[in-house]
Amino acid sequence: MKKITQRKIAEMAGIKAYFLNHILHARKGCPPSLAPKLEELTGIDRKVWVWGSREKKQAEWNRFVNSSSETSAADDNRTDKPEEHRNSEQLSRASDP
Repeated sequence: MKKITQRKIAEMAGIKAYFLNHILHARKGCPPSLAPKLEELTGIDRKVWVWGSREKKQAEWNRFVNSSSETSAADDNRTDKPEEHRNSEQLSRASDP
């Protein structure tokens, strides 16, 4: 089960990972033009991205990360995948350090 990372979301949003980290820790403000993209990617309301407190942003981020890792785990264990695909995923996970 893989957790979604700040780096991955930043990449998908077209920004640097350190900038997303600065937004989440309220060291930098979120540009209003970026908020809709972050909302689309994370489900965190654009108002939180722009005007939310550090605590609110981090609580929403943690909720997003935890829900996305649960979704990933459920997706990994789906039984509607072809058997050979499930088996190859299990083998690749077994070989991961």
